[in-house]
Amino acid sequence: MKRKSGLLSLVVSLVLMAFATQSQAGYTTQGVVTAVLYMPGGVVMFHTNATHISPPGCHSSTTRWAIAASEKAQISGLLLAYAQGKKIDISGTASCAAWGDTESVSYFTSN
Repeated sequence: MKRKSGLLSLVVSLVLMAFATQSQAGYTTQGVVTAVLYMPGGVVMFHTNATHISPPGCHSSTTRWAIAASEKAQISGLLLAYAQGKKIDISGTASCAAWGDTESVSYFTSN
């Protein structure tokens, strides 16, 4: 019986550790783009007036996001929303792949 309970404790511990190390993607809702920054390598970073909710550990700003240079459609859509003052909802990638301390955008919608 003691061996069974030790094995169960091990399994439970491993499951909890797996959940503890998983990343959660950040998001915002109904934010307006307030600033656009053009970075080396073509990366575009931007700020919104909405708080960045659940950012990954690599992220250092409560309002900033990054779009990789290869994401031309996202950059175009972002600039259009910025120029028109439209609100956007953003979902992140849970990583800072485009810029080391800023969560990358997975997708966004404009309203």
